[in-house]
Amino acid sequence: MKKHSYIYAAVLGFTLAVSCAELPYEDAFDASDVSDGVASDSPRVELVFSADLETTKTSLGSDWSVSWCEGDLVKILWDGGWTDTAAERQDDKVLFKASVEEAAGYYAIYPASVPAQVDETGKLVLDLPQSFSGEFGDCAVIVAYTTRESLKFGRFRSAVSMVRFSINDDIFTRVLFNSSDNAGISGRIKLDKELSVVEAQPEAATAEIAVSGKGTYFFSMLPALSLPGFKFKLGTSQAWTSFVIGASPVALAAGDILCINDALDNMAQTIGDWFITPTGAGLKDGSSWDDAGDGAMLISLLSNLASSGLDGHTINVGEGSFDLGSGASFLDLQSGSPVTVNIAGVKGKTVFTSSGTSGILAVNDADVSLNMKNLTFRNASNKGRGGAFCLTAGSHSFAGCIFADNAVTSTTADDTGGAMYVGGTASVHIEDCDFIANKIAVTGGGALAFYSTAISTILNCRFNGNNPD
Repeated sequence: MKKHSYIYAAVLGFTLAVSCAELPYEDAFDASDVSDGVASDSPRVELVFSADLETTKTSLGSDWSVSWCEGDLVKILWDGGWTDTAAERQDDKVLFKASVEEAAGYYAIYPASVPAQVDETGKLVLDLPQSFSGEFGDCAVIVAYTTRESLKFGRFRSAVSMVRFSINDDIFTRVLFNSSDNAGISGRIKLDKELSVVEAQPEAATAEIAVSGKGTYFFSMLPALSLPGFKFKLGTSQAWTSFVIGASPVALAAGDILCINDALDNMAQTIGDWFITPTGAGLKDGSSWDDAGDGAMLISLLSNLASSGLDGHTINVGEGSFDLGSGASFLDLQSGSPVTVNIAGVKGKTVFTSSGTSGILAVNDADVSLNMKNLTFRNASNKGRGGAFCLTAGSHSFAGCIFADNAVTSTTADDTGGAMYVGGTASVHIEDCDFIANKIAVTGGGALAFYSTAISTILNCRFNGNNPD
């Protein structure tokens, strides 16, 4: 099995310990530490909330120890408003000085950036985002509650489940997770004053994490979900490279961490085939016909062979027309390492064309091999060699394909091959294909032109109406 940069799963709870440098304690209340989220004109009181130092986390040690750090912002909420304030430390306490309205009780939430409010029933409602920076402190959502009389927050508790994963390749810039049954993993969470999750409303099926190559990253998801496993993929800025489905079911409570490490064997199966339709479907991630990618994804995959992870997998293309050449040059396939590009369509119904002034595909890289099946190449018009294809390197095969109404418009003698030009060291195996009404402007090679030093084969093919203009 091909090894990827993930996935081995194990569930761990959070442990707590002090790990940050001591924070200075200021006696005077500093209003500059507070940002106001209150719309009403109700009178304010300046309160100092406290919590035990070892009750929560904003940083994570290698032994899973956690603690507060200087500059951490916490959101204080009550019925009707909220405010942000910075943590301070005094001996074994963490202090939160805030200007608030009088209320029976107050919630605290970290990080302060999480959208949250107290509803009319006194419950805390927070919205879990779909996209994450990958930093632990940005997604380790924890909450606490205290009364007006106490002003002492009890133990901060996690409101979310978390996933920790590592990647070991510098080319990746993004990771996308979702449940393998496309159930929601992010959305709205509602907690009561005991900080028990009373409701988790899935609203989005994906979580996207920005990554910067090799490293360890985090994201959070709704707690108390019973998922059959994760479907996820790694990608560059141009294309998603591979799909994986975790073989183990996922059932995490608030505060659990799912650890995804480097080993894939026996834990997940690689799903490398791609699915493309003209406009896409569902999530448009190309992982299935229900979530098919669109024509733009097809071009992106072919334009980035070095990072697309296509070798050994197939791009399955549905019915419809795909314009692969809207410019003045071929879509030239380059890799730098050996790759076979397998593309399979619906015979007679999957059409590749070019609306530009060039053909459809070119291969000048000996590392690139084409394996085309049941595709139609139609209406490409090129001023140079090869109406639809110009192949000067690599070994290629075409089966069950149709080449129709392609043309070379150049009047230069060697610019020929109305459907395909094969030159340099390229070789082709063409079987059970139709060449219909392909044209050139000079003599010879209305359908095919061979100027290669390699041996090519043509078996059981049909030629009709291919001739010079």
